[in-house]
Amino acid sequence: MERLAKLLYSKASKKAVVITVLLLALVVVTNFSLYFLRFLPLTGGTKYMELNLGYSPSDLFRYAEAYGEEGRRMYRAMSLTLDMLTPFLASLALAWEAFCLMKKGVTADRVKPVLSMAIGCCLSDWLENVCMNIVLASFPSEPMAAAALAWVFTQLKFIFMLLLVIVALWPERKHS
Repeated sequence: MERLAKLLYSKASKKAVVITVLLLALVVVTNFSLYFLRFLPLTGGTKYMELNLGYSPSDLFRYAEAYGEEGRRMYRAMSLTLDMLTPFLASLALAWEAFCLMKKGVTADRVKPVLSMAIGCCLSDWLENVCMNIVLASFPSEPMAAAALAWVFTQLKFIFMLLLVIVALWPERKHS
């Protein structure tokens, strides 16, 4: 992990941040285009599971049924490709921005929590996708453990996002 941090630190620049954010924007636009233009019409307007913060494990089974065979296939394809890139690119951009700030003199104590929240958000999003895919692939069976874990990882993802925003915006204390 330390070698990875050193590598990222050495490559950190505003240019790397901008390129990563542009790639992230491209992935998000592509994913939402597929979502609005293909997925919603295909599923009769049924929401994308992970965009619903307040779902219950049993709601996932209703979503799986409402999507139909083709909708389940498309959801799985989207969540295992483009949607896996989104948290990775967002975390990478945040890491590079944090390292750029460190190079400008912002203390590591300030940057480490931002990096931790970004990594936590990325990992919880990936694990959420894996669990949701287990639910979809198992249909019509209802794997309650996977559905419950999907819910846990969704909550963690949003908690990490919220903490990330709070930590990033919290004013740095002046040391006397």
